[in-house]
Amino acid sequence: MGLAAAREGILARGWCWPGNTNDSAVLRQVKDDLRAWWLGRVFTVVDRCFSSAANLALLRRAGGHFIAGERMHAGTTHVEEVLARQGRYRTVRDNLRVMGVRLEFAPDLRWVLCVNPDEAARAATQREAALERIQPALARITTARTRLATPSRPPRRPPPRAHIRAHVLLCWLALLLIRVAERRTGQTWPALARERGWLHAVTLTGPTGRPRPAAPVRGRGAPRRGTGCQHRGAPAIQVLQEHPQAPRH
Repeated sequence: MGLAAAREGILARGWCWPGNTNDSAVLRQVKDDLRAWWLGRVFTVVDRCFSSAANLALLRRAGGHFIAGERMHAGTTHVEEVLARQGRYRTVRDNLRVMGVRLEFAPDLRWVLCVNPDEAARAATQREAALERIQPALARITTARTRLATPSRPPRRPPPRAHIRAHVLLCWLALLLIRVAERRTGQTWPALARERGWLHAVTLTGPTGRPRPAAPVRGRGAPRRGTGCQHRGAPAIQVLQEHPQAPRH
């Protein structure tokens, strides 16, 4: 799947292709679709599966810009030379250090090496855990192969393509809603999720009726529960609607 977003992160379009679609056909369709929009500057971001020479040449067509992932163990000449370069890494965040490298035979390209110090320790722990699970996993695989040799039920059919496209469309709409909410409020989605956690609406039944008290929507910067402060100007609950009950005789 592919997504087209503006500089602010607002989604503009999405694509969905079958898993066996050729990479060059995917890139060519996206380039042709975006050309009809008369955009000024477009950056195409692809993963390492699209980093072949033919695909990069297609992305550079008509002065295009791209950010492409590269296989560390690809064995190509430029990858080996980039990894052999010495230099100083610049700290971007606590868990990310980067270093830019330029090669003489490719002056129009720049490689960025990224190092995650925490990932090395996490990968070592994962390798040790994988070694501990390998023997039971092999036993389960052997048992599964025995069961597959004599199937007791028909194989499960994959979902129709229309269902997959509908699922991708719903994910695209959800991501668009997140970005619009972040731009409108100036807050991140985790902060907005915490704010939504304070909203409650319940229905109470009593002798005087059925009120529906609801927690008020607080403005940005309002004190939180448990801070020892009270939010002035809004009651503790707000009644959404009330249905009086007839008196009993």
